[in-house]
Amino acid sequence: MNQKERREQRQKMILEAAMHDFVKVGYEKVSMESLSRHPGISKGTLYHYFQSKDEIFLACARETFDQLKMYLEANQGKLTINQGKESIAAYFMLRESFFNEHPVLMGIFEIAMVRPPKHLTTAISEIREPLQKMNQAFLNTVISHMKLRNHLEPARALAYLEIMEKYFWDLLPKQDMDLHEMFQKVGELLDMLLFGIVVQEPTE
Repeated sequence: MNQKERREQRQKMILEAAMHDFVKVGYEKVSMESLSRHPGISKGTLYHYFQSKDEIFLACARETFDQLKMYLEANQGKLTINQGKESIAAYFMLRESFFNEHPVLMGIFEIAMVRPPKHLTTAISEIREPLQKMNQAFLNTVISHMKLRNHLEPARALAYLEIMEKYFWDLLPKQDMDLHEMFQKVGELLDMLLFGIVVQEPTE
């Protein structure tokens, strides 16, 4: 094993330990001291590769966003883009499938997106930008095949979907569901998000 491979292996070991701790006990309770207690990770090794807990968390977030982006890129070609709600639901389900396979990465994603450390929000947004642009490109393509309400521009529709996406997974039931049940529930929620929850009475 050459020097580059050893360096990559040690960095991977540190990030795996850090991800586990961030997800298990939360960002606030993790420290450089606690991370150095993991087998094979001395303080010297830790500080050789990372200067702070913040730097480690951002590296964990970057790894999570990068892996999710690669997964979506590899699989979104299988999706249809002209079926409106069904296309969006299928795209959201791709992300759910990824996180079912990688629960620790899901935990890092939730910290970064739902309850990020306030002083890291700008840095997290910058790291997430490539993934966000890919999401926007897919949703814009789907929106272009949808019949929008009068005077609603595609840019506003995209902004609405992005806002809803942030809260979407909190609305899903937490009990175990198979993928078929999950897809049905995603469809129900998208019905409410796209078409509303109140019957509009005809005006005289």
